[in-house]
Amino acid sequence: MSFLTTALGPAANLYKQGAVLINKRGERFTDELGDPNLAVVKQPERIAWIVFDHEIARKFTGWPHFVSTAPGIEYAYLGDYRRNRADIYHRSPTWAGLAASMGVPAEALARSIAEYNGAGRETRPALARAPYYALGPVKSYVVFTDGGLKVTERHEVVRDDGSVIPGLYAAGATGHGGHFGSMMPP
Repeated sequence: MSFLTTALGPAANLYKQGAVLINKRGERFTDELGDPNLAVVKQPERIAWIVFDHEIARKFTGWPHFVSTAPGIEYAYLGDYRRNRADIYHRSPTWAGLAASMGVPAEALARSIAEYNGAGRETRPALARAPYYALGPVKSYVVFTDGGLKVTERHEVVRDDGSVIPGLYAAGATGHGGHFGSMMPP
């Protein structure tokens, strides 16, 4: 069984455990504990790779450490990506080998990892134990909030002062907002 990753988001715990985002230039470009989805959109070709080491990979093989949710299998672990999405699964015993598999500059990746590892380790561990892994390229297609625009019964968008914006309409998650489970009403 294969699954799409374009509609999936990585679990926040993956970043909390130390995974980093690397762009096409081999650069780490954001604090992954913030809002990485918005940062990916600003990268070359709007793509990035989720990069981590053996220690993180070992954790994300079973509950409660899932990589993402996925249609048909509920929680997707690293092994699910290896089996079902070999096109985005990268593994190498060296950072240079991982860079080659990803198609990013090896020197830039090595520099990015060295800078990350050299930073304070109060919250996240260094990426230091081979083999090394990457998932990607990942893309940020849809970035939304759990909410929406205020609208009238006719789906007309309303300003803060309560007046209608002529000709502007919103429906679904954009109009009314609200998040119910997986975007389905109760």
